[in-house]
Amino acid sequence: MANFNTLEQDIKKMLAGDFNHEGLEFKTDTAHHVLKLAKNIATHTLEMVNHKPPVAKDFSNHTIRMSEIGEPCLRKLMYKWYTPEKVMYPYAELPEPYLPVKFTFGDYIEELTLFLCSEAGHTVSNRQEEYVMSIPGGWSAIGHIDASVDGVVVDVKSAADGSFNKYKREGLSEDNDSFGYRWQLDAYATAIGTHD
Repeated sequence: MANFNTLEQDIKKMLAGDFNHEGLEFKTDTAHHVLKLAKNIATHTLEMVNHKPPVAKDFSNHTIRMSEIGEPCLRKLMYKWYTPEKVMYPYAELPEPYLPVKFTFGDYIEELTLFLCSEAGHTVSNRQEEYVMSIPGGWSAIGHIDASVDGVVVDVKSAADGSFNKYKREGLSEDNDSFGYRWQLDAYATAIGTHD
């Protein structure tokens, strides 16, 4: 059985054509998985071209997204929670028209990455599984994890080489996590019950 710690090396070996290295059993139904990958990418593409303009969120049920938990700007969160109309058009600028393309490209990267994880012999599960966590003040946080790989919660991100190299050198820490990814993953792990 594959080990999460060897994930990167296993994918590289697979892509290099080394299908017989010790300890991995590669799937024989790759064609079926490729068709599923293509269907998922087509679905994301349709969602992009049918994209609707943003509307103010309704927070009357006291629910926020887990991806918002790590937001470093508390003022931004307060506006979103209590006066969402002030952060939406016409009070704020409309997003650039190409923004859905940017997000959809991230969806493509996620689909391909998890496909490669699976094809390299690793167990991919819990894709887009929803979790809810109670937080103080009568609020709850809701989120959908990208997946678990070999039992480890993962959130697939795409970025320029410079950004990845920075995190490879420094690791993801409180000092350099400007997007709050550590908080988001910690919330997922707490909600799932795998937090140690």
